[in-house]
Formats: sequence, structure tokens, C-alpha cells
Amino acid sequence: MHSLLVRKPLYWHFMGAEKLRIALDDRAVKLSGIGIYTKNLYDFYTSLGHSVFLYDDKLVVSRSAFVFKYINFMKRLIKENSDLGNWLQGNGIELYHVPKNTGVPLFSPVPVVVTIHDVIPHVFPQQYLKNILERIYYETAIRISIKRSRKIITISEFSKQALIQHYGVKPEKIAVTLLAYNRAFRKIEEAAVLKPVREKYNLNGRYLLAIGGSEYRKNMQRLIRVYQRHFSDEYKLVVIGGKWRDVDLSGRYASDINIRFLTNIPEEDLIAIYNMATVFVFPSFYEGFGIPVLEGMACGVPVVTSKVSSMPEVGGDAAVYFDPYDETDMAAKIESVLTDERLRKEMIAKGLQKVKEYSWEKCAEETLQIYREVLGNE
Repeated sequence: MHSLLVRKPLYWHFMGAEKLRIALDDRAVKLSGIGIYTKNLYDFYTSLGHSVFLYDDKLVVSRSAFVFKYINFMKRLIKENSDLGNWLQGNGIELYHVPKNTGVPLFSPVPVVVTIHDVIPHVFPQQYLKNILERIYYETAIRISIKRSRKIITISEFSKQALIQHYGVKPEKIAVTLLAYNRAFRKIEEAAVLKPVREKYNLNGRYLLAIGGSEYRKNMQRLIRVYQRHFSDEYKLVVIGGKWRDVDLSGRYASDINIRFLTNIPEEDLIAIYNMATVFVFPSFYEGFGIPVLEGMACGVPVVTSKVSSMPEVGGDAAVYFDPYDETDMAAKIESVLTDERLRKEMIAKGLQKVKEYSWEKCAEETLQIYREVLGNE
């Protein structure tokens, strides 16, 4: 018999390597996807003994008020190209990582790596960039990120191809590090754990679960139409998320007692809600990665999702796919999972195996390797 070779994780090779002084841009919303990504990188690097500094200009940039939207945009640009360089030098930083698409300074005293997760505003400017000022700002900032960074990290092969297609980035400048999901998302066998959550949110009976609220690219309105025409007699529809900008589907469908929009759900409750769903439907027509696909699989629920952008790459053969623009196809694929018990069991088993391929540790290990390659080329 051949002896089994156990592959050591990448960090094994870094344990004895020289420790780095890294700075991470920490200006993303803390509980957002990018905020969680940043935190996982920070936690991993500090656990290996690297010195990690977090840069935060303390400016609030949001859509809630003019001062936060435009004035703070300008203040942020000024700080990025004046104070940031002094801050990097003052802390003896060797490499600066911007994990949030934009924010790369025009001039930096140290090498800069940027993570560009997707190019959604470029692909859908009418929905994501409200006016000409926002479009100019976004396009300028993303092009600076591309031009002034030593290396671009992105989160899927799909996003890599989007950068090549829309911005002409050279393939060799882009590295792909796949994201992951929180390991707290798991299959729960104990009914006693699920029962209080079912009662708390009044989730009696069988339901289809979806995530995305009213956001344009999440394609929820099309799913709601499919649900009302084909599944409302036997199932409820639970949608995680609410209003998005000026769109509020929860208000639009408030009269339908079978459709529930849930917002501000604690993570432990969301895990239980996944577990109790009959099927998880993710009809988005554009995702840089699509973490909910992994969350659903990890919770042991069959996943039915779009066959476009990154979803097939992330879900592999563990999900069933539909054309997100074709309501007939969407209905047929959901129906097949609801009615074919053998298919359901097969999907659940494949999903639980598929998620083992993803971890934040692997993402951080590969990112650290990119840092070392950039610094090695100095």
C-alpha cells in the first residue's frame, strides 16, 4: 500500500518565516461582507505573530445625508493622498492591503495590494450609481486601485474575468483567493434548538427561504412572482432583508400573509432559519462570490440558485441552477427539488461535502503568500 501524504497548510511554512508589518484598510462597515473579510485576515495574521495595523480615517461615508455622501468623500480622498503616507511610514509598514475595492492612494511609500471583489456598479450603473458625480467618483477610484496597486486580489474566477473584460487588467496582475463562510453555520439536529426560533418568528409550516431583501441584483421581485404563481398554496416564502435605497418590497407585498420579510436577524437565529427551510433559493443575477450559497449548504438545506456569475463556480455540482431571467425555468428547478426526495438527499449530502473546500484560514494563508511574493519582488 502507498503511504498517505498529509498536506501541511500554507501557514506551516510561514511559522518560521520573518514576521511582517502589515496595514489593513479598516474603513468598511464592520458587519458587512468586506468588514468580515478584513477581520478574518486580521485575526489570522495576528495569530501568527505578524504586526498588523488597522487604518481608519473615522469618516462616515453613506447615503444618509449630503455631508456623509459627498463632503466626506472629498475628505477621504484628501486623507488617502496626504495623511495615509505619513501614517504608513510612521508605523514602519512594509505592505498596505486595501480589502474594499477602492481607497488605494495615488502615491504610497510601501507596496499596495487591493482586493476588488466585483465590478457591480460598473455593470449596473443606473441602479448603483445615482448620478454623474457618483459615477465619476467610482470609475476614478476603481481605476486608481487597478493602476496603483502592485497586485489585485479578487474572490472568484468570475470576478477575475470581469476585471479583464471591463477594465483590461492583465491576467498576471490578478490573483484569486476564494472567500469562505462562518463555521457557525451548521446543520442542527436538535429540534429543541430550532423550536424557540420557529416560535419567535412564527415560522409554522414549510417555507422557501431567500436572502437579499429589496436589492436590485438579488432578483427578489422575480422570485416572488414565481412563488405566488406556483408555490403559495403549500409553502410560505421567507425573505431575509428589507428596504434597499428607495425600494421596499416588504411594503409592496405586505398584503400577502404568506410572504415574510425579516430584518436585523441575529446570526444564531439565521442559522436556525436556514436549517428549517425546505429549500434555499438564491436568485441573484450578479455575485462576486455568493457566500449565502455556502451558508445554505452548511446548514443542510438544498440550494437552488442562478446559473450566472460566480454561483456555479462556488456551488459546483452541489446545487441546482436556473436562468435567473426565466421565471418558467426558475419555477421548474424549484419544483424539482421540492418534489424529488432522492434529489434532495443527494443535494444535501453534496452540499455538506462541498463547504469543506472553503475556509477563512485558507483564504488568509493564500493572501499572506501573495504579500510575500509582492515583497519578494521589491
